[in-house]
Order: sequence, then structure tokens, then C-alpha cells
Amino acid sequence: IDLVLILGIIFLSIKIDKMFGIVSTLSLIFFSLVVNYFYPHFLSFTTTEFFSEEMIVFIVILVLGDAFILKLKALKENFFSIFILSSVFVVLAIMLGATAKELIFPELNISNGALIALFAMVTATDPVSVIAVFKQYKLPHKLETLAEGESLFNDAMALTMFSAFGLFLMKGQEISIAYTTLVTGEIFIGSTIVGLIVGMIGLVLLKNTKDLMGEFILILLIAYSSFLIAEHIHI
Repeated sequence: IDLVLILGIIFLSIKIDKMFGIVSTLSLIFFSLVVNYFYPHFLSFTTTEFFSEEMIVFIVILVLGDAFILKLKALKENFFSIFILSSVFVVLAIMLGATAKELIFPELNISNGALIALFAMVTATDPVSVIAVFKQYKLPHKLETLAEGESLFNDAMALTMFSAFGLFLMKGQEISIAYTTLVTGEIFIGSTIVGLIVGMIGLVLLKNTKDLMGEFILILLIAYSSFLIAEHIHI
């Protein structure tokens, strides 16, 4: 029922955006509140395991949407700017947060691990509303590329900071230079290799698939396969 309602809300928001020019993000929030009022159990997760499974489904779709829209040529031209926005600034934000906690809010009883986890979640921006506004006006294409690219790579960086460093510290472990180098290499190099292998296999299959439904299923299969393989080997 929840999935049907979600798809219905998205469909209505897209139609209203097209017909009246109202930014789809606003109608998404409005319809979600209306559905929740009449159906209080909407998106009410009963267990953490069920919540995790639901999130895996939606995270892959979210990342696939960003990756599918972003053009390879535009990514190459703006890669340095996107890297700075999505990686360097995330680390700087966490460092500034830790500094502010020590200097301005020393009374806060929050560990460094919890602080990293908090800022990783806060900095994992998604520019749905920004892109929706971009479509209303004639703005430079580079702005849209930077927003989409930052969103895509920012998700990966924030997830890495959250799981590999935030949760690691919260378990009572200590972060060393050796650990940082090992984890960073495993995650970014390992996941890149998995993505390339699955992507190349998927590309071969796509080139030999002529029907639209087959291509649609293959695209979803490529996205979920690469994610689940990487998840299975903990990268």
C-alpha cells in the first residue's frame, strides 16, 4: 500500500508541476501530509530490519536517478569542482563542527563518532528542490551539472564518513592513518572496480537488447546488482 501511495504522490506532483508550474517538491510535501493525515500508518516502519530493507530500495533508485541524468562529458568538464564540493567540503564541515563543539559548546555530551555521524547525515544534500527551481528559469547548464554531480558524489562521501568513521568511533575503536588509508582504498577503489565490472557487463547486454522493457529491467538490474555486490563484500 505504501509503495502504491508513494508512486501516486510522485505522479500527482509531476502532473501539477507540468500543469501549473508549482515546484514538485512543494506538492510532494503537501500530498505526503494529506496521505499521512487520512492514513496514519503511512511509512510507519515496525522494525529496524524492515526500515533498512526499504532504505536500500529507495537509495539505489535515488542514486540511479542522479547518475542517469548526469552526462559523462559534463562530469569530465566539471569533475574537479564537483570533487571539491562533494568531498573536501564534507570533511571541512565535519572538522568545523568538531571545532565548534569544543570551543563554543563544550558542555554538549556528544562523542566524536556521534558528531561525525550527525554531520555526515546533515551534509548529504539532495538538490531535488534546487533542480526543480532550475527548470523554471534559464540558468547556466553548469549550475545544474554542479548541483546534480555534487548530490551524486556527496551521497557516497557522506555514507562513507557515517559508516566507516562515525559508527567505527562510536563502537569504541580508534582511527589511525593506516585505518583511514585502508578503508578509503577499499571503499573507493573497490567500489569503482565493482561498478566498472557490472557496468561493462550491463553495457554488453544493453547493446544486444532491442526492446524498451528489456532495457528498463536491465538498467534496474545493473544498479541493484552493483549496489548489492558492493554491500555484500562491505565496500
